[in-house]
Amino acid sequence: MEITKMHNNVYWIGGSSCSGKSSCAKNLSEKYGIFLYNTDEHAFGKYMFGLEDISKYPAIEKYKNKICAGVENFIQRDTDISYKAFIDYCHEVFPFLVKDIDELSKKQSVIVEGAHILPELISALNQKSNCIFLISSEEQQRDIWLKEMHREISGGNEHEIRDYEQTDNKKLFEKARIGLHQKIAEHIQRKAVKNSMKTIMVNKGNSFEKILEIVESQVFGSFSVSQKE
Repeated sequence: MEITKMHNNVYWIGGSSCSGKSSCAKNLSEKYGIFLYNTDEHAFGKYMFGLEDISKYPAIEKYKNKICAGVENFIQRDTDISYKAFIDYCHEVFPFLVKDIDELSKKQSVIVEGAHILPELISALNQKSNCIFLISSEEQQRDIWLKEMHREISGGNEHEIRDYEQTDNKKLFEKARIGLHQKIAEHIQRKAVKNSMKTIMVNKGNSFEKILEIVESQVFGSFSVSQKE
């Protein structure tokens, strides 16, 4: 399953929670007619719950068990444990995603978006020039996530929203959730800097239009020119 280099027609938009990566990817996919591959859909779908012998993949199995343990278990768990389990899971599930993307990119250009795109994984594929990471501040994460949980804006995970609505420990849930995703954001920023990869820091002062403009120019500039020609 090992693939060490991807086609140049694959474009990666990674980053932390509530940073706008999904909205940017969808917008650019529609604008340029590029196939959109969402890693959450596949990693949390067929590669978490559809593997025939998940015991062969201990990091995926471990993270699945933590997800299935429920929100109250998550609230009580040490944030460092949740963070490590997520990073290990991303590393183990990534080759499955890459195999999918490699097959798709033989026929068409592909935008890949999702939480499972870590800088160290993309760097190993020699895809740094085709990738950008959107990293949200803690304030941005909390603001957007709470709006999603209260259904004030679209885009939230329906399973997570139901957990939030049903738990009596909403403040503890918020603390655990923001704490975990802040650690993930710090991981992405740290690894992106180490690998000399492009990043955008997203806070409440950034407009979506400006973020989209930067992503398009930094990652899709050459594609944009070829389309105009």
